[in-house]
Amino acid sequence: HMGLRSPLYSQAILIIVALGLLIKFVPEPRILVPPNLQTQSQSNLPTPNRGKGNLKNLLLNPAFTFVGLFSLMIVANRQGGRFSIMPLFAEAKGFRSGQIGAFISITHLPQFFTTMAAGLLSDRFGRKSTILPAVILVSIGILTFIKGDSFSLLLLSGVLLGLGEGLAGPPSLTFFADIAPPGFEGITMGLYRTFGGVGSLLGAVVLGGIADMGGFSWSLIVDGALLVASGISVMLLVKETGGRHTETNS
Repeated sequence: HMGLRSPLYSQAILIIVALGLLIKFVPEPRILVPPNLQTQSQSNLPTPNRGKGNLKNLLLNPAFTFVGLFSLMIVANRQGGRFSIMPLFAEAKGFRSGQIGAFISITHLPQFFTTMAAGLLSDRFGRKSTILPAVILVSIGILTFIKGDSFSLLLLSGVLLGLGEGLAGPPSLTFFADIAPPGFEGITMGLYRTFGGVGSLLGAVVLGGIADMGGFSWSLIVDGALLVASGISVMLLVKETGGRHTETNS
């Protein structure tokens, strides 16, 4: 109704308002060191050699590789599939801009609830408990999008994608928190975000290239297949790190 620039102007205004609220009302955090660590001798601090060993163990941990690749594919599916290929595909099918916007928007409502549910289920039943349902829901959502030509099926695919992505996010994040070596939590979580950054960088480019060569459907099929493969790898090759089963064994 107001042109393609209007959402960008609105976004800029909201970001400026949010920045003002942060500056005004959110205090600057401080790093608090527990008293027992304040008196710790320098000899007890991690040495460079011990640090290298910790990082080597982290990099050789199967969870680092396979959970990282799963996280990469979740972001690649979102940035490359849902935000790039699907809107173009929907436009090619004849959907209007408002309908495509509704599709993108509706994914966030179920995702809001399943993200919270995934955290609870991950703590109670293990980190893997929501990965398989997440992969199934996202895969069905992709297939529904490919085959669907009605607005109702477009929205249904958005709901399925949102449900699946909400279930997939917290377990992969928690896996990395579980395997972080003591004293190297920051590096570990930085590497986790790096996997996501690579997925964001490559997702749209690779899936877009496939779409140019083989069409939108093939691009999304490849997206779904890689996501399924990464999820199955986590289920089969990564040791569980949380939930009641782990607590019982420990």
